Amino acid sequence: MKPKLINCILIILSIGLIECSIGQQNKPEFDALSAPIKNQKKSKVMILGTFHFNDGGYDAYQSKFSVDISSDKRQQEVSELLQILVKFKPTKVAIESMPEWQAFHDSLYSEFLNNRYQPGKNEIFQVSYRLAKMMNHSKLYTIDAPSREYKIEIDEDSLVQANHQEKYADTIYSKLFFALYAKEDSLKSILPLKTMLAYTNNTERLSLGLGHYLIGNIKVGADGYYPGADGATAWWNRNLRIFSNILQLASESDDERIFVLVGAGHLQILRVLAMSCPEIEFVDAYDYLK
Repeated sequence: MKPKLINCILIILSIGLIECSIGQQNKPEFDALSAPIKNQKKSKVMILGTFHFNDGGYDAYQSKFSVDISSDKRQQEVSELLQILVKFKPTKVAIESMPEWQAFHDSLYSEFLNNRYQPGKNEIFQVSYRLAKMMNHSKLYTIDAPSREYKIEIDEDSLVQANHQEKYADTIYSKLFFALYAKEDSLKSILPLKTMLAYTNNTERLSLGLGHYLIGNIKVGADGYYPGADGATAWWNRNLRIFSNILQLASESDDERIFVLVGAGHLQILRVLAMSCPEIEFVDAYDYLK
């Protein structure tokens, strides 16, 4: 190979290496750029999603299997769960109950502290009351909220027919999701509590669960109307309101450690909000359970 050609190749390679080096040096460093936001002192929030120990039948899927949470075996499992949760050292325990029930819980929890009330079968009593007592808390905090319905300005069926959107009707996924719920309903009656809750709070299961809100008529929309998407906003609105209540508790100081117990259906949205909010540090309950 001629010396001039060799020199040309070497020069080209050198330029390439220099450009690569400059590119690496000029590459935005996310950690450095985000540090002023991420490194603020902030409160911690743990949100545990659960099945309802004493299901009231309010969800779309109607439970067919029950859990005798009062049995000796289940009480031992609850105690084991509490020994795990107490490691988080919560400063406040928040429950899925409406604000108008705050006075009721204040009174009942006071009775519980004074050993005049045996916890009922609901997870609020079995887990939240007992955890708060273990942490010597004087009260619990209601953080549930009613959703605000979005006014639908057009008849969805008429819009579907006029725009030939019958094809958007879901014929697959709702059946598959309800089949999944049925299997999980059965599993809760035979698996240990910790094992079931670890499954429920697994990130893959949570991501899958959020998908049920994103199928079927959510695609319906034409001429500036979106009845499918608008009809779904109430659920998101309720969870945003719940998250607002959680943030109020967390903002009372920079050292709060808020433990939240909610029905698992809420967790998909609340988790995304908590992980993204710069004002708090999200603590994944799954890391304690797995």
